[in-house]
Amino acid sequence: MSDSRVTEPRKRFVELLSLSSRITFSDLRRDLVGKKWQPGMNLATLYRIVDTFKAQGLIHETTIAGERLIFACQCADGRIDDAVTISFCENCGAIYDTHTRISAQLTLSQTYQQTKSCSACVIR
Repeated sequence: MSDSRVTEPRKRFVELLSLSSRITFSDLRRDLVGKKWQPGMNLATLYRIVDTFKAQGLIHETTIAGERLIFACQCADGRIDDAVTISFCENCGAIYDTHTRISAQLTLSQTYQQTKSCSACVIR
């Protein structure tokens, strides 16, 4: 099976993700798994969709306060082999990702940082 197939479960996943800037994995599970509209969607399918989209660099996942958060990659020119920094604003809850090109000799890295405020909500 191709990793780029457009299936009904993947379409529904993208629809839910497009409704907000981020979504928790438990919300995805609640809204997608076992629903009558999509009898083929089960928990294993949801895990495969998340894993596939992460491997393709379409989404990022981070854990904040014990909850798995999933959000779309925001960089138009991001590549799968970039180093990624994920920033979480403690003030407004915004999540940003920044991609940085790394040398081919280095391995992929992902860094998480929390900020007190971001450019959207600067505390004055």
